[in-house]
Amino acid sequence: MKTIPDEANRNICWVEDTNGSRPTFKTFTNAVDTECWEELGVSIYDLCDIDYYGHYSALPERPTWHEWDVAVTECLEDLKAENGVDW
Repeated sequence: MKTIPDEANRNICWVEDTNGSRPTFKTFTNAVDTECWEELGVSIYDLCDIDYYGHYSALPERPTWHEWDVAVTECLEDLKAENGVDW
């Protein structure tokens, strides 16, 4: 993934894959998995599944870093809730 600054507003950065396209679903699940490892010490693949694609598909075609971060965080919160433990 790479950050692309907005030409009109330098306070906004866009998220893109290294080939300049929208981040893929795999990139999204890898980001959620990384956060899961950092926060819980386990992989998303060790826990009950949730609708990861629902979170990914809710992102705009060209998400900002803020939108990306919110989607990853909300996905992780849903994953924690689905697994029934007050982490």
